[in-house]
Amino acid sequence: MEKYDPNMTVGEVLDAIVENSLDKMRRLVKESNEELDREWAVGKAELLELKKIAIEQKRAKEAAAALSAPLNDKENIKQQEIPSTEESKETKKKAAKKGGTAKSCPLKLRVLSGPHKDEEFFIRPTLRVPCVIGRSKAKKFVNKGVSLNQ
Repeated sequence: MEKYDPNMTVGEVLDAIVENSLDKMRRLVKESNEELDREWAVGKAELLELKKIAIEQKRAKEAAAALSAPLNDKENIKQQEIPSTEESKETKKKAAKKGGTAKSCPLKLRVLSGPHKDEEFFIRPTLRVPCVIGRSKAKKFVNKGVSLNQ
């Protein structure tokens, strides 16, 4: 126990004891907070690194799945129909002028929520025939896009 001035009153001694105890407690709290801040920073950095790795793995997996996915989905067979020779020639000419190709890459659409959750659709947009997505039962949605009607 610390020594106090003998001329102090009992109240002053008690106040000094309380003040010393509060100072010790404040130092301990401050040290604990600093240690927790250091641990939090290390943990945050680890989690961000793991998140980055997980995102990269997910993207690589999705890219591999999209490349190897067959285009034989019943609902999208109409998308694979061969365009008329006139359309085909025009499309190839336009693509040749632009330096590209008339063929398109297949796109894989996965529904994330709603009544069609987890369903997958494969579509092939072209220069002349864009793909439309919606809830309509109209011909352009059924034949040249994805109709998500209930």
